[in-house]
Amino acid sequence: MKFGLDDLVVVLSLVGQLAIAGVIFAELKYSGIGYHRSYLTTINPDLIISERKYRVVTAYLYVINANLPKISILLLYRRLFAPTVLRLISTAIIWILSLVIIAKILLVSFVCRPFAANWNQDIPGTKCLNMQAVSSWSTLPNIITDVGMLLLPVPVVWSLHTKLQTKIQLTFTFALGSLGLVTSILRFQFFFGTETEDVTWSAVHRTIWTEVEPAVYLICACIITYKPLLDRLTFKKLRKGSSSSGSEVQAPRDLHSRDEWVSLESR
Repeated sequence: MKFGLDDLVVVLSLVGQLAIAGVIFAELKYSGIGYHRSYLTTINPDLIISERKYRVVTAYLYVINANLPKISILLLYRRLFAPTVLRLISTAIIWILSLVIIAKILLVSFVCRPFAANWNQDIPGTKCLNMQAVSSWSTLPNIITDVGMLLLPVPVVWSLHTKLQTKIQLTFTFALGSLGLVTSILRFQFFFGTETEDVTWSAVHRTIWTEVEPAVYLICACIITYKPLLDRLTFKKLRKGSSSSGSEVQAPRDLHSRDEWVSLESR
């Protein structure tokens, strides 16, 4: 398959993932994350403010990074799926994810007024929403769209006129593309048990999940396209074994051609 829009989105996702990793490393070094708030209040209160500033930055990056890989997967589905209905469903979910990104960016931008109240709530006239509730429920759209993406390829795969083994393999491959659903559920469950008062201490696990969830989505977006690579590695092993036994194995003419993929078209 040629380089497509889905591949471009994956590259952008990788850049975003590196950015969020860089911010988190800086947060670990220059903020009070991992320390109890009572200790920081005594030693250096500015570290509490620094942690909150980094939290705002990672919130923006998380919103984008958690959704771009899923958009990439859906764009790949649009290239693989022949049935018009499934292509339309993929497009609809892409639009939903795009609207979710915009809505969450606006939510992060206006969760506190003035904006500086995100890290300093002593500012006169400060008004903030319940940040714990916002962080918890903002994961729910991820779970819903993940379930939709998990089920989307199933009807096409099982309507193929091919061997049962091939259907199972394809189903398993596409299911791997939805492993992000597991991390979304774990993140959703974790935020309900997070300590809201000692934020710098509890921010450790929040930061871990903020890094892990988008990373898993990015891996899932790539796993679906690993079949040609696995075919190549398998062929090399077969060729090496056959050479030692004196026999010879003919290689496929093009491991990356569309002919090597099962056509995902209902007949």
